[in-house]
Amino acid sequence: FFLWQHLPKLRFVQLPWRWLLCLNVPFALLTTMAWRRWAARAVVCAAMLFVLVIAWHRIQAPWWDTSADLNEMLDNQQDGSGYEGTDEYVPTGADPYEINKEARRVTFDGAGHSRIEVKQWDAESKFSIADVTSPGKLVVRLFDYPAWQVEVNGHPVASETHEVTGQLMIPVEAGQNQVRITFIRTWDRSVGGIISALTAVFVLIVGFFMRSTSLNT
Repeated sequence: FFLWQHLPKLRFVQLPWRWLLCLNVPFALLTTMAWRRWAARAVVCAAMLFVLVIAWHRIQAPWWDTSADLNEMLDNQQDGSGYEGTDEYVPTGADPYEINKEARRVTFDGAGHSRIEVKQWDAESKFSIADVTSPGKLVVRLFDYPAWQVEVNGHPVASETHEVTGQLMIPVEAGQNQVRITFIRTWDRSVGGIISALTAVFVLIVGFFMRSTSLNT
């Protein structure tokens, strides 16, 4: 409540109480430290699980989609049409509702002719060969997120963003273009991984010293 009153911008964050997830680790550690006996821990865990189940069924329903909706999502994934996301997950300024769901994975935007063959289309790696008769741009059915790295004929290329849909656009020259798109690890993910690893090491060291101290006493 204190943060809610003194940080008014927090009211505009989607589901701001997700910040409480950061307290799960210290809460689990403090619960373990507070009740040394396994019987007491079991009672506390059972009570928390009971509260969770009651809140799950009586206060907050798990989801608003039915089994038919989930089956439709699965079908959309399997046939390649993708899934319908939300506006806050797309690049800034993009309108996901303007994307043609029936569009091919890679199309050519230019004055000449093109022949495009998609060789690989995995979650984090795409590879295609485009033979074009004039310079232009390849429009890929992907949002232009910063983690996508583009190489054309083995050389890094700066991608562009479609003004309306936010799709990834790749400039190509006349001739054969071997295009590889890879989802790389950005610096923020690397920093987050380092912080998580250091935190895990710190917790293990503290736990080791606390256990050694309790055994000595």
